[in-house]
Amino acid sequence: MTVQFYLRMAAQALWRDRQRSLLALVCIAFGVLSLVAMQLLASMISDAFLVQPRLAAQGDATLSLTGQPVGTEQLADLDRSLQAGIISGYSVTVSTQQILLRTQRSGRVYFLTRALAVNPDVYPLLGTVDLMTSEPFADALTPLGGAIITRDLAERLTLSLGDEIALSSGRGGAPLRLTISGIARQTPDRLGGTVFFSMETAQANGLLRNRRVSVTWADSAAAHPKLEAAGWTVDPTPAEPDTEAAALFTFMLAGAGILGLLIGGIGVANTMQVILARRTREVAVLKTIGYRQADLLRLFGLETALLGLIGGAVGTLIAVLLSGQFLALLKSNVPFLLEYEIDLLIVFGGLLIGVLTAVIFGLAAIVKASGIRPGVLLRETPIRPSRRTQLAMVGLYGLLLVLFIALSSFVLGSVLWGLGTVAVGLAGLLLLGGVMTLVLLGIVRLPTPGMPFFRMAVRNIRYHPTRAAFGLVALFVGVLAIGFATSTLWNAQARMSARLLDTSGHNLQIQATLADDDAIRAALDHPDITAAHAAYPVPVVARTTSDSLLRLFPTASGRYAADSTWDLTFAEGRWREAEDAVHVPDNFFGQPTHLALGDTLHLAGPADTLAFVVAGTYERIPNAQRFMPTFDLLISREAALKLGGSTVGVKYDVAVEPARLSPVATTLGQALPTTTVLTLDDLGDFLNRLFRGLYLFAIAVAALALVAGAVLIANAVGLSMVERQRELGVLKAVGFTSNSVLRTVLLENALLGFLGGLAGVAGVYVLIALINTQAPSAGLGLLWWQAFGLIGFSMLLTVGSAALVAWRPTHVRPLTVLRSE
Repeated sequence: MTVQFYLRMAAQALWRDRQRSLLALVCIAFGVLSLVAMQLLASMISDAFLVQPRLAAQGDATLSLTGQPVGTEQLADLDRSLQAGIISGYSVTVSTQQILLRTQRSGRVYFLTRALAVNPDVYPLLGTVDLMTSEPFADALTPLGGAIITRDLAERLTLSLGDEIALSSGRGGAPLRLTISGIARQTPDRLGGTVFFSMETAQANGLLRNRRVSVTWADSAAAHPKLEAAGWTVDPTPAEPDTEAAALFTFMLAGAGILGLLIGGIGVANTMQVILARRTREVAVLKTIGYRQADLLRLFGLETALLGLIGGAVGTLIAVLLSGQFLALLKSNVPFLLEYEIDLLIVFGGLLIGVLTAVIFGLAAIVKASGIRPGVLLRETPIRPSRRTQLAMVGLYGLLLVLFIALSSFVLGSVLWGLGTVAVGLAGLLLLGGVMTLVLLGIVRLPTPGMPFFRMAVRNIRYHPTRAAFGLVALFVGVLAIGFATSTLWNAQARMSARLLDTSGHNLQIQATLADDDAIRAALDHPDITAAHAAYPVPVVARTTSDSLLRLFPTASGRYAADSTWDLTFAEGRWREAEDAVHVPDNFFGQPTHLALGDTLHLAGPADTLAFVVAGTYERIPNAQRFMPTFDLLISREAALKLGGSTVGVKYDVAVEPARLSPVATTLGQALPTTTVLTLDDLGDFLNRLFRGLYLFAIAVAALALVAGAVLIANAVGLSMVERQRELGVLKAVGFTSNSVLRTVLLENALLGFLGGLAGVAGVYVLIALINTQAPSAGLGLLWWQAFGLIGFSMLLTVGSAALVAWRPTHVRPLTVLRSE
């Protein structure tokens, strides 16, 4: 017999049993979909997390100076080291976090990851900044005021070349106005939410503070001690990336994919058992006319291989599309430039695994059917597999176990992790399956007086409790995962919203240049504005009399006497309006500043260096400043103007009637186009978008388990319809309508959905109780309507999948059903 003969026979058999074949195909497609989608997503995430440390740090080491900023003299020393061949290159950058971006078209703001000032002639020191255009990175940053933004910003804010943006520090100050001259597709460290601009642009705006130096070695043995002798602190770059975060993501996602494949395989095994049970007469005839067990194994094995190939291809195609959607949900909430990439090894590997899983799961049923004598099959007597058949089945299950361990080890990169994942997964499935079976066996024995249709539904579950139990396990896992994600993320968002929803008090802030001061004061003459307090921040380098650098205080803030104490109280001393008076925080984020009354500080600003005497130490009034409270050195407005000159910024904290906050902010943004207007609503919207995106991603991944439950429920219902053809025919012959039979099936599966949802919700409450016991401050909780919603959704999913499969079989005429018997 040729291969063509086996193929033709297998194809005909699949088409003849197309309903059952479709059930098996859906199971294997779902398994491959889970595996491939989760692997692709894990691979894309790992590429971002596992950036080589040299690329992330832009060198072999990072240099810093203790007690002084990096200046011209220090850079000249690096130039000499470069010429001497001790280092092969160095790059100076100025990175600023907590940056607000405003577009030209809107008065509202967007929160950036970082703003990075670079020397475009040498940056990046390692790797490349891949621009969307063919223009070199250095040329794009050459114009004074030019900026390169990462593609995620361009997509979210619909920015393009030539658009103008303004950057403001979270501390306030003069916005930095830039024109977009390039869009970066990728950066060496894969970090998004970034705006690049040149050192010349930074210098023109007084932003050359906190310089960071990265170096590459030419002779590391000589360079390290020489640089330390010159006063540099050398921080070597780690040799390998920190793999913990990537390993965690890979473990969770790939583990979910492997379990999905295992659930799909169980569905294939169930389907093949029913298919072969319905074809016992065919098996007997084939064996009678001379087919050996090996021939039957080839024939039925080829059937399952075709199922695996078709189902695997469908699952792989859907996985490729679905992984892109998962990535879109995730990349809007992480500061990385994630790229959609299709790894062909994962795609074709998933297809191969799908075929092997289908064949091995199917062969377990095939060996049992093909090893029985034809006379036993024709008489339809109880089948007792021979010892040889039992050994063969054990061998197949052992082969399947080895396959899953090998697959898990390859995906997770560790034999130990692979073995542990399979062991925990199988143990969990068996344990949960056993528990669910016991629950079902207990429920089907409960009395159901006066409910005939419900009694029939319960009786139907009693016939195959194990098959229904695995569907319940998948539903339990799905509801548990979604419920726990809902509890944690909802709780975090609720806590944050509780703080931000109270928009009373000083709920709006304006940041601008000194030139905008008069225009701002005029715009603040508004009936909905109840208070406004001005500050004039200026960047400084602070030193004590002993010439010790105070890095805690990069900003001095000038104030009018009338606005001096609206958000603070004095621990010692008092406010003094004198130009040589400075007021310092009593502590810095809980750490004492060790400055006392009468101490002298020397502040170097962009325009001048002045000596100040500590006149008081202050403490912040809680919640007075609602926008990133700062611990600045407080001085008089006149002193700030002397230190900063034209670089002095303006910051107004404004109190607006809460109900009018949004329209007032829009009005101010339009009236003051050169300023940055920030409200509590902006901050709340940003955090809500962040939580919503994370929640949707968690729900999307967890929903795969619910889909697995629906697939297994549909599989069980479909197989039940096949096995109960005679029963359906008899019921309809004695007067039951198609709708009444369908109602019984739907009641049966509504009960399964209810039990699965109830078990999942109970599991969530147990987890919450354990976490709250260990960490009372967590305060987790699942609201009653969320719990009922999860149970209802579980029921809806099971009833929907059951109706989809059972509709046609329950509407077949009774004579048609009985003739088929």
